[in-house]
Amino acid sequence: MQTPTGKFLGVVHWQRLLREPPSDLVSRAIDRDLEPLPPDSPLPIVTRYFAAYNLVAVPIVDDGNHLVGAVTVDDLLDHILGDNWRDQSSGSES
Repeated sequence: MQTPTGKFLGVVHWQRLLREPPSDLVSRAIDRDLEPLPPDSPLPIVTRYFAAYNLVAVPIVDDGNHLVGAVTVDDLLDHILGDNWRDQSSGSES
């Protein structure tokens, strides 16, 4: 969904969204206080952002505050665990 201006509006926390009445607009649950990250954010900054705000996705914006993408928890875990983590045994024997 594009905003009319293309500008980043804020973050919606899943926990809050689940508690809002079904008839309420999503815009009522937007947290406008969290600053998004720029595309060149280093891994330690992205990791701390996830940890500090308990998010499942981090918004990435350009210099004009336009949303250009998001980094998900899955993206972060894939990067931290490395390329072959799915091939490695989970430690349990079949």
